[in-house]
Amino acid sequence: MSAVKNGVKYLFVAVALALLAWAVWQQRFSVAEGLSRLGGTAVSVALVSGAGAALLNALSWRASYRAMGAELPLLEAMRVFLISQIGKYLPGSVWPVVTQIEMSRRHGISRSQAATASIVSMLVGTLTAALASLLIFVADSGTLLSQYWPVLVAVPLIITVIYPPVLNRLLRLISRYFRRYECVEVVDFSALVQSCLWSGVMWVAFGIHFHVLVNGLSEVPVSFAHSVGTFALAWVAGFLFIIAPAGVGVREAVFVIALGDAIGAPQALTVAVLSRALLTVIDAVGVALAGLVPMLVSPTHAKKAKGDYSG
Repeated sequence: MSAVKNGVKYLFVAVALALLAWAVWQQRFSVAEGLSRLGGTAVSVALVSGAGAALLNALSWRASYRAMGAELPLLEAMRVFLISQIGKYLPGSVWPVVTQIEMSRRHGISRSQAATASIVSMLVGTLTAALASLLIFVADSGTLLSQYWPVLVAVPLIITVIYPPVLNRLLRLISRYFRRYECVEVVDFSALVQSCLWSGVMWVAFGIHFHVLVNGLSEVPVSFAHSVGTFALAWVAGFLFIIAPAGVGVREAVFVIALGDAIGAPQALTVAVLSRALLTVIDAVGVALAGLVPMLVSPTHAKKAKGDYSG
């Protein structure tokens, strides 16, 4: 039975990596064109800031786990999170969470605890993305507000949901509905706040990544607030459209709508494709580096981690 489970795990990783590689290959011509127009400095800044955003996302995720009483050592948390990100390239938004749950079990964290923590992490990410996307309404003349006003409604709603007394009550209701689901409640409010802070800084890093690309490929300058807001808004749209792997197509459409008037639709699409390609490469490198983590931790932890999703 364990051989079958291991086979399924490796098949999952292989399919996800294949789709990740295919995503980069499909975009190769647009990427080559964009890179030829950007200088080496701009590309380096975009890659470094994008990688920084991925690490900040991992720190936010780890803090959400700690808020639910699930503690993971830093390097192990980075390993679990980075490997789980290949699940984004499969249809549906559940695969990263499934991977996080299964890998976390190796560290004594129950499925219910890991599932709840991962859901809380997604709520935190959606909240901070919605807050960051408000910047585009400040930078824009008002056209986008008429199209994306639900984001304004989502902000107070999500803030209310992740407030511990409300969240704990909601989790108890879910536990009663799904009888096999063990109720897990917020045990560390400060860790939840820390998760929000890490996530907020993450959108700044993503904003730098996107801002460098936009202004490097466009003759018309775009404000930093517009860049941050556009990227965050596109992320929310792609995340909510769960059937699209990593929000493919949805994010690009939002980029074109949000930036089309400022820099032109063709330029906006080029920026969107180049950004996705660079972030996909960062995900791939993250998976490769995650495979080195067992060599960097103590022998006990390395032996314990050897059996799960080796990167």
